[in-house]
Amino acid sequence: MPAPAIASDADLARHLDGGDSPLRRLSPLAYRRFLDSLACNERGLISISARDIEWELAPKEAAAVWALFGVDRPVESLTWRARPPEWPASGARRALGVPTEIEMRYDRFVAAQTEAAAAGAVAMDASSFDALFGRWFASARYAEVSDRDLTVLLHAALDRADVIRDGRNGTLLGGVLAEMDGRGLAGDRDWFEAADALFVAGEMPAAV
Repeated sequence: MPAPAIASDADLARHLDGGDSPLRRLSPLAYRRFLDSLACNERGLISISARDIEWELAPKEAAAVWALFGVDRPVESLTWRARPPEWPASGARRALGVPTEIEMRYDRFVAAQTEAAAAGAVAMDASSFDALFGRWFASARYAEVSDRDLTVLLHAALDRADVIRDGRNGTLLGGVLAEMDGRGLAGDRDWFEAADALFVAGEMPAAV
C-alpha cells in the first residue's frame, strides 16, 4: 500500500485546507467525532475510530477515507445498510448543522467520554447517562423516534455498555433491538454488533 496522505496532525491540517475531502461527506457531528478520534505520534497514526465512517458512508466513500490514512480496509469488507426513508430530510438538517435532539444528546455523551478519557477520569456514570437518554429508552417512546434516531440510541446503548458496568445494559440494548426487529431493521451491522455484545455478556433477551 502506498504511503498514507495523512500520517500526522500537519498532514491532516493540510488535507482539510485543500478543498474537497471524503471526510466532508460526514454529518457535522460525526465529522467532529471522527476528527476527535484521530491521534498521531512520530511514527504516524495511532488512533482512529471506524464507527461514524462505516455508519454514515457508503462502502466506496468509506474506502476513500481509509486510503487517506493508509488503513487496509477493502471495499468488499465494508457493510452498509440503505439509509432509512427519512434520510433526505434529516440529512439536509444535519448538512445545515441542525441535528435532531437525540443526535445532540449523543454528541454531548461522546464529548463527555472524550474529555474524561483525556483527563484520566470516569467517562460517564449511570445517572449522567439517564439524564441524557433515560426518557427515550422506553417502549412507549420508541414510536416517536425515527429509524435514524433509533440507530443513534443503539449506539448510545453500546457506548454505555463499554463504560458503565451494571445490570441495565441488557435491558437497554434489548429494548432497542426488539424495536428495530419490529421495524424490519434487524440484521444490519449495528444490530448484529449489539446482539453480539448481549450474547457475549450472557444478557440476550428471549424476545430478540
